[in-house]
Amino acid sequence: MKIIKYFVFLFVSFQHILSMSAAGQCNEVVFTDNFSSSSSWTTIGSEVSIGAGKCNFVNAYDGSYNKIYKSVGSVLSDTYFKAEFDLSITSPNPSGNGSGHDLLCLTAGTLDWENYDASMSYQVTNQDGIQVNLGSPGGVSDNNINNWVFGIGAKKGTVVQSSSATIPASSLIKNYYLRLERLSKGKTQLSIFSDSARTVSLPGSPVIFTIDSTITGLNTIQHGVHTGGNSARMLNATLDNDAICDNNNRNEITEYSYFADCKIYPNPTNTNFIIETNFLQKQLLQIMDMNGRLVLNQVIQTTKSLIDVSNFVSGIYNISISGEEGFVNKKLVIIR
Repeated sequence: MKIIKYFVFLFVSFQHILSMSAAGQCNEVVFTDNFSSSSSWTTIGSEVSIGAGKCNFVNAYDGSYNKIYKSVGSVLSDTYFKAEFDLSITSPNPSGNGSGHDLLCLTAGTLDWENYDASMSYQVTNQDGIQVNLGSPGGVSDNNINNWVFGIGAKKGTVVQSSSATIPASSLIKNYYLRLERLSKGKTQLSIFSDSARTVSLPGSPVIFTIDSTITGLNTIQHGVHTGGNSARMLNATLDNDAICDNNNRNEITEYSYFADCKIYPNPTNTNFIIETNFLQKQLLQIMDMNGRLVLNQVIQTTKSLIDVSNFVSGIYNISISGEEGFVNKKLVIIR
């Protein structure tokens, strides 16, 4: 049955991706996942997890780390991408519990979308991102889903933006089909549909939101609660069928030439390697294994950096180096 489900997913994903490409400006499929396995996802907390082929929010309360995340395998285009996923509300909230959840976050790294947890006094994380949220703007205790809304958030470093235009949820709808698009460097759009073919729009959909045009380096997908939110906000729901495509325009970042001569050596290696770039500003180094798991995340700020990989197992790793000046992707081979 698992094999049949996998091939059905491949077929559905192919059709889904074709519709994504036809509807927008997608030239390359970047990421798909149907939550058939949790092995390539990192899970923090116990209230958001993967099981039974879904991402499950089970009494998922705000106020602490409860999320899953995974590398999308590359840096998304800054000029156009499209991200889609399905949401099902599995049960209504009890009286006194509203919602305020980060359904989808595309971030420039694995830090929380907006906040650290209570151990760091809920300080705002320093990381770019674009987000889709579901919340109860009428108050933390408003459990009436007819008062809940979907919105867009954006974040440049520590500066957070939230869309004033939102799309209402409804108690008459259990299954929602969401689409987030970055239409240009400074413009995003959220569309929500009541059918899986994404042809019947909800009232108020789509909404367009102007964002900081310098938001860049998005390479990680996250689903979870709002860590800095009130602990009265909770959600019971499932997510499914993540799919992201873009216009394969990543190399057209104006400053890409800064990284044109980036070198990594020795390659293959077994203990460490050196990264040489020609730029002195802060750069984010991320190393992912072939399963998409993030195994190293650090900031470098020198033209020559020695990176220790002595604890890594043999294999081929994806290296991403990004910053305001652009980005580059490399392959590293480790042999024991």
